[in-house]
Amino acid sequence: MICIQLNHVSLTLGAHPIFRDLNWEIQHDQKVGLIGPNGAGKSSLLKLITGEHAPEPGGAIVLSRGLRLGYLPQQPELPPNQTAWEAGLAGDTRWAEAESALKRLEAQLALPEVYGDDKRLTRALEEQQRLIEVYQSLGGDQYPARVRQMLLGLGLD
Repeated sequence: MICIQLNHVSLTLGAHPIFRDLNWEIQHDQKVGLIGPNGAGKSSLLKLITGEHAPEPGGAIVLSRGLRLGYLPQQPELPPNQTAWEAGLAGDTRWAEAESALKRLEAQLALPEVYGDDKRLTRALEEQQRLIEVYQSLGGDQYPARVRQMLLGLGLD
C-alpha cells in the first residue's frame, strides 16, 4: 500500500529550482533515508511532504488516509528554559489536548448538575468514551514512557 506519493512535483524556492518533475512513492512497509550534500533539497522535500512548502502547479502529493506526519527541523527553536523532557512531551500536542480534555470531563462528571441529570450524564459518558479512544490511539498512558525511551535513545538523560 502506498503511504506517500509524489506525482510530477516541482519545487522552486526564490529563483532556485530545488527539483523538477519528481515522481516518488513510499510504501507502508518501507524505511527511507535521504542522503545528499547540503543544499541538495533533503529538508525541502520533507517540508513539501509535510505541507510546509507547496509544489508548483501541475504537481500533486497524495498521502494515505490516516497517515500522521511529523517533522523536526535541523535547527529547532525551543524556549531556552524548556527541558528535553518537556519538549518531547509537547511533541504531539494532540496527546496533551486529549489528556487535558479527559481531566476536564472527569471534573464535570463530579458535578451534581451532571450526575443528577440522566441526559447530561449520558452525553458526558459518551464524550468520555470518545476521548478515551482518542487518548489511547495517541499512546494513552504509555506516551510518556515512549518519549522517555526516545530521549534515552538519543543519549539524553
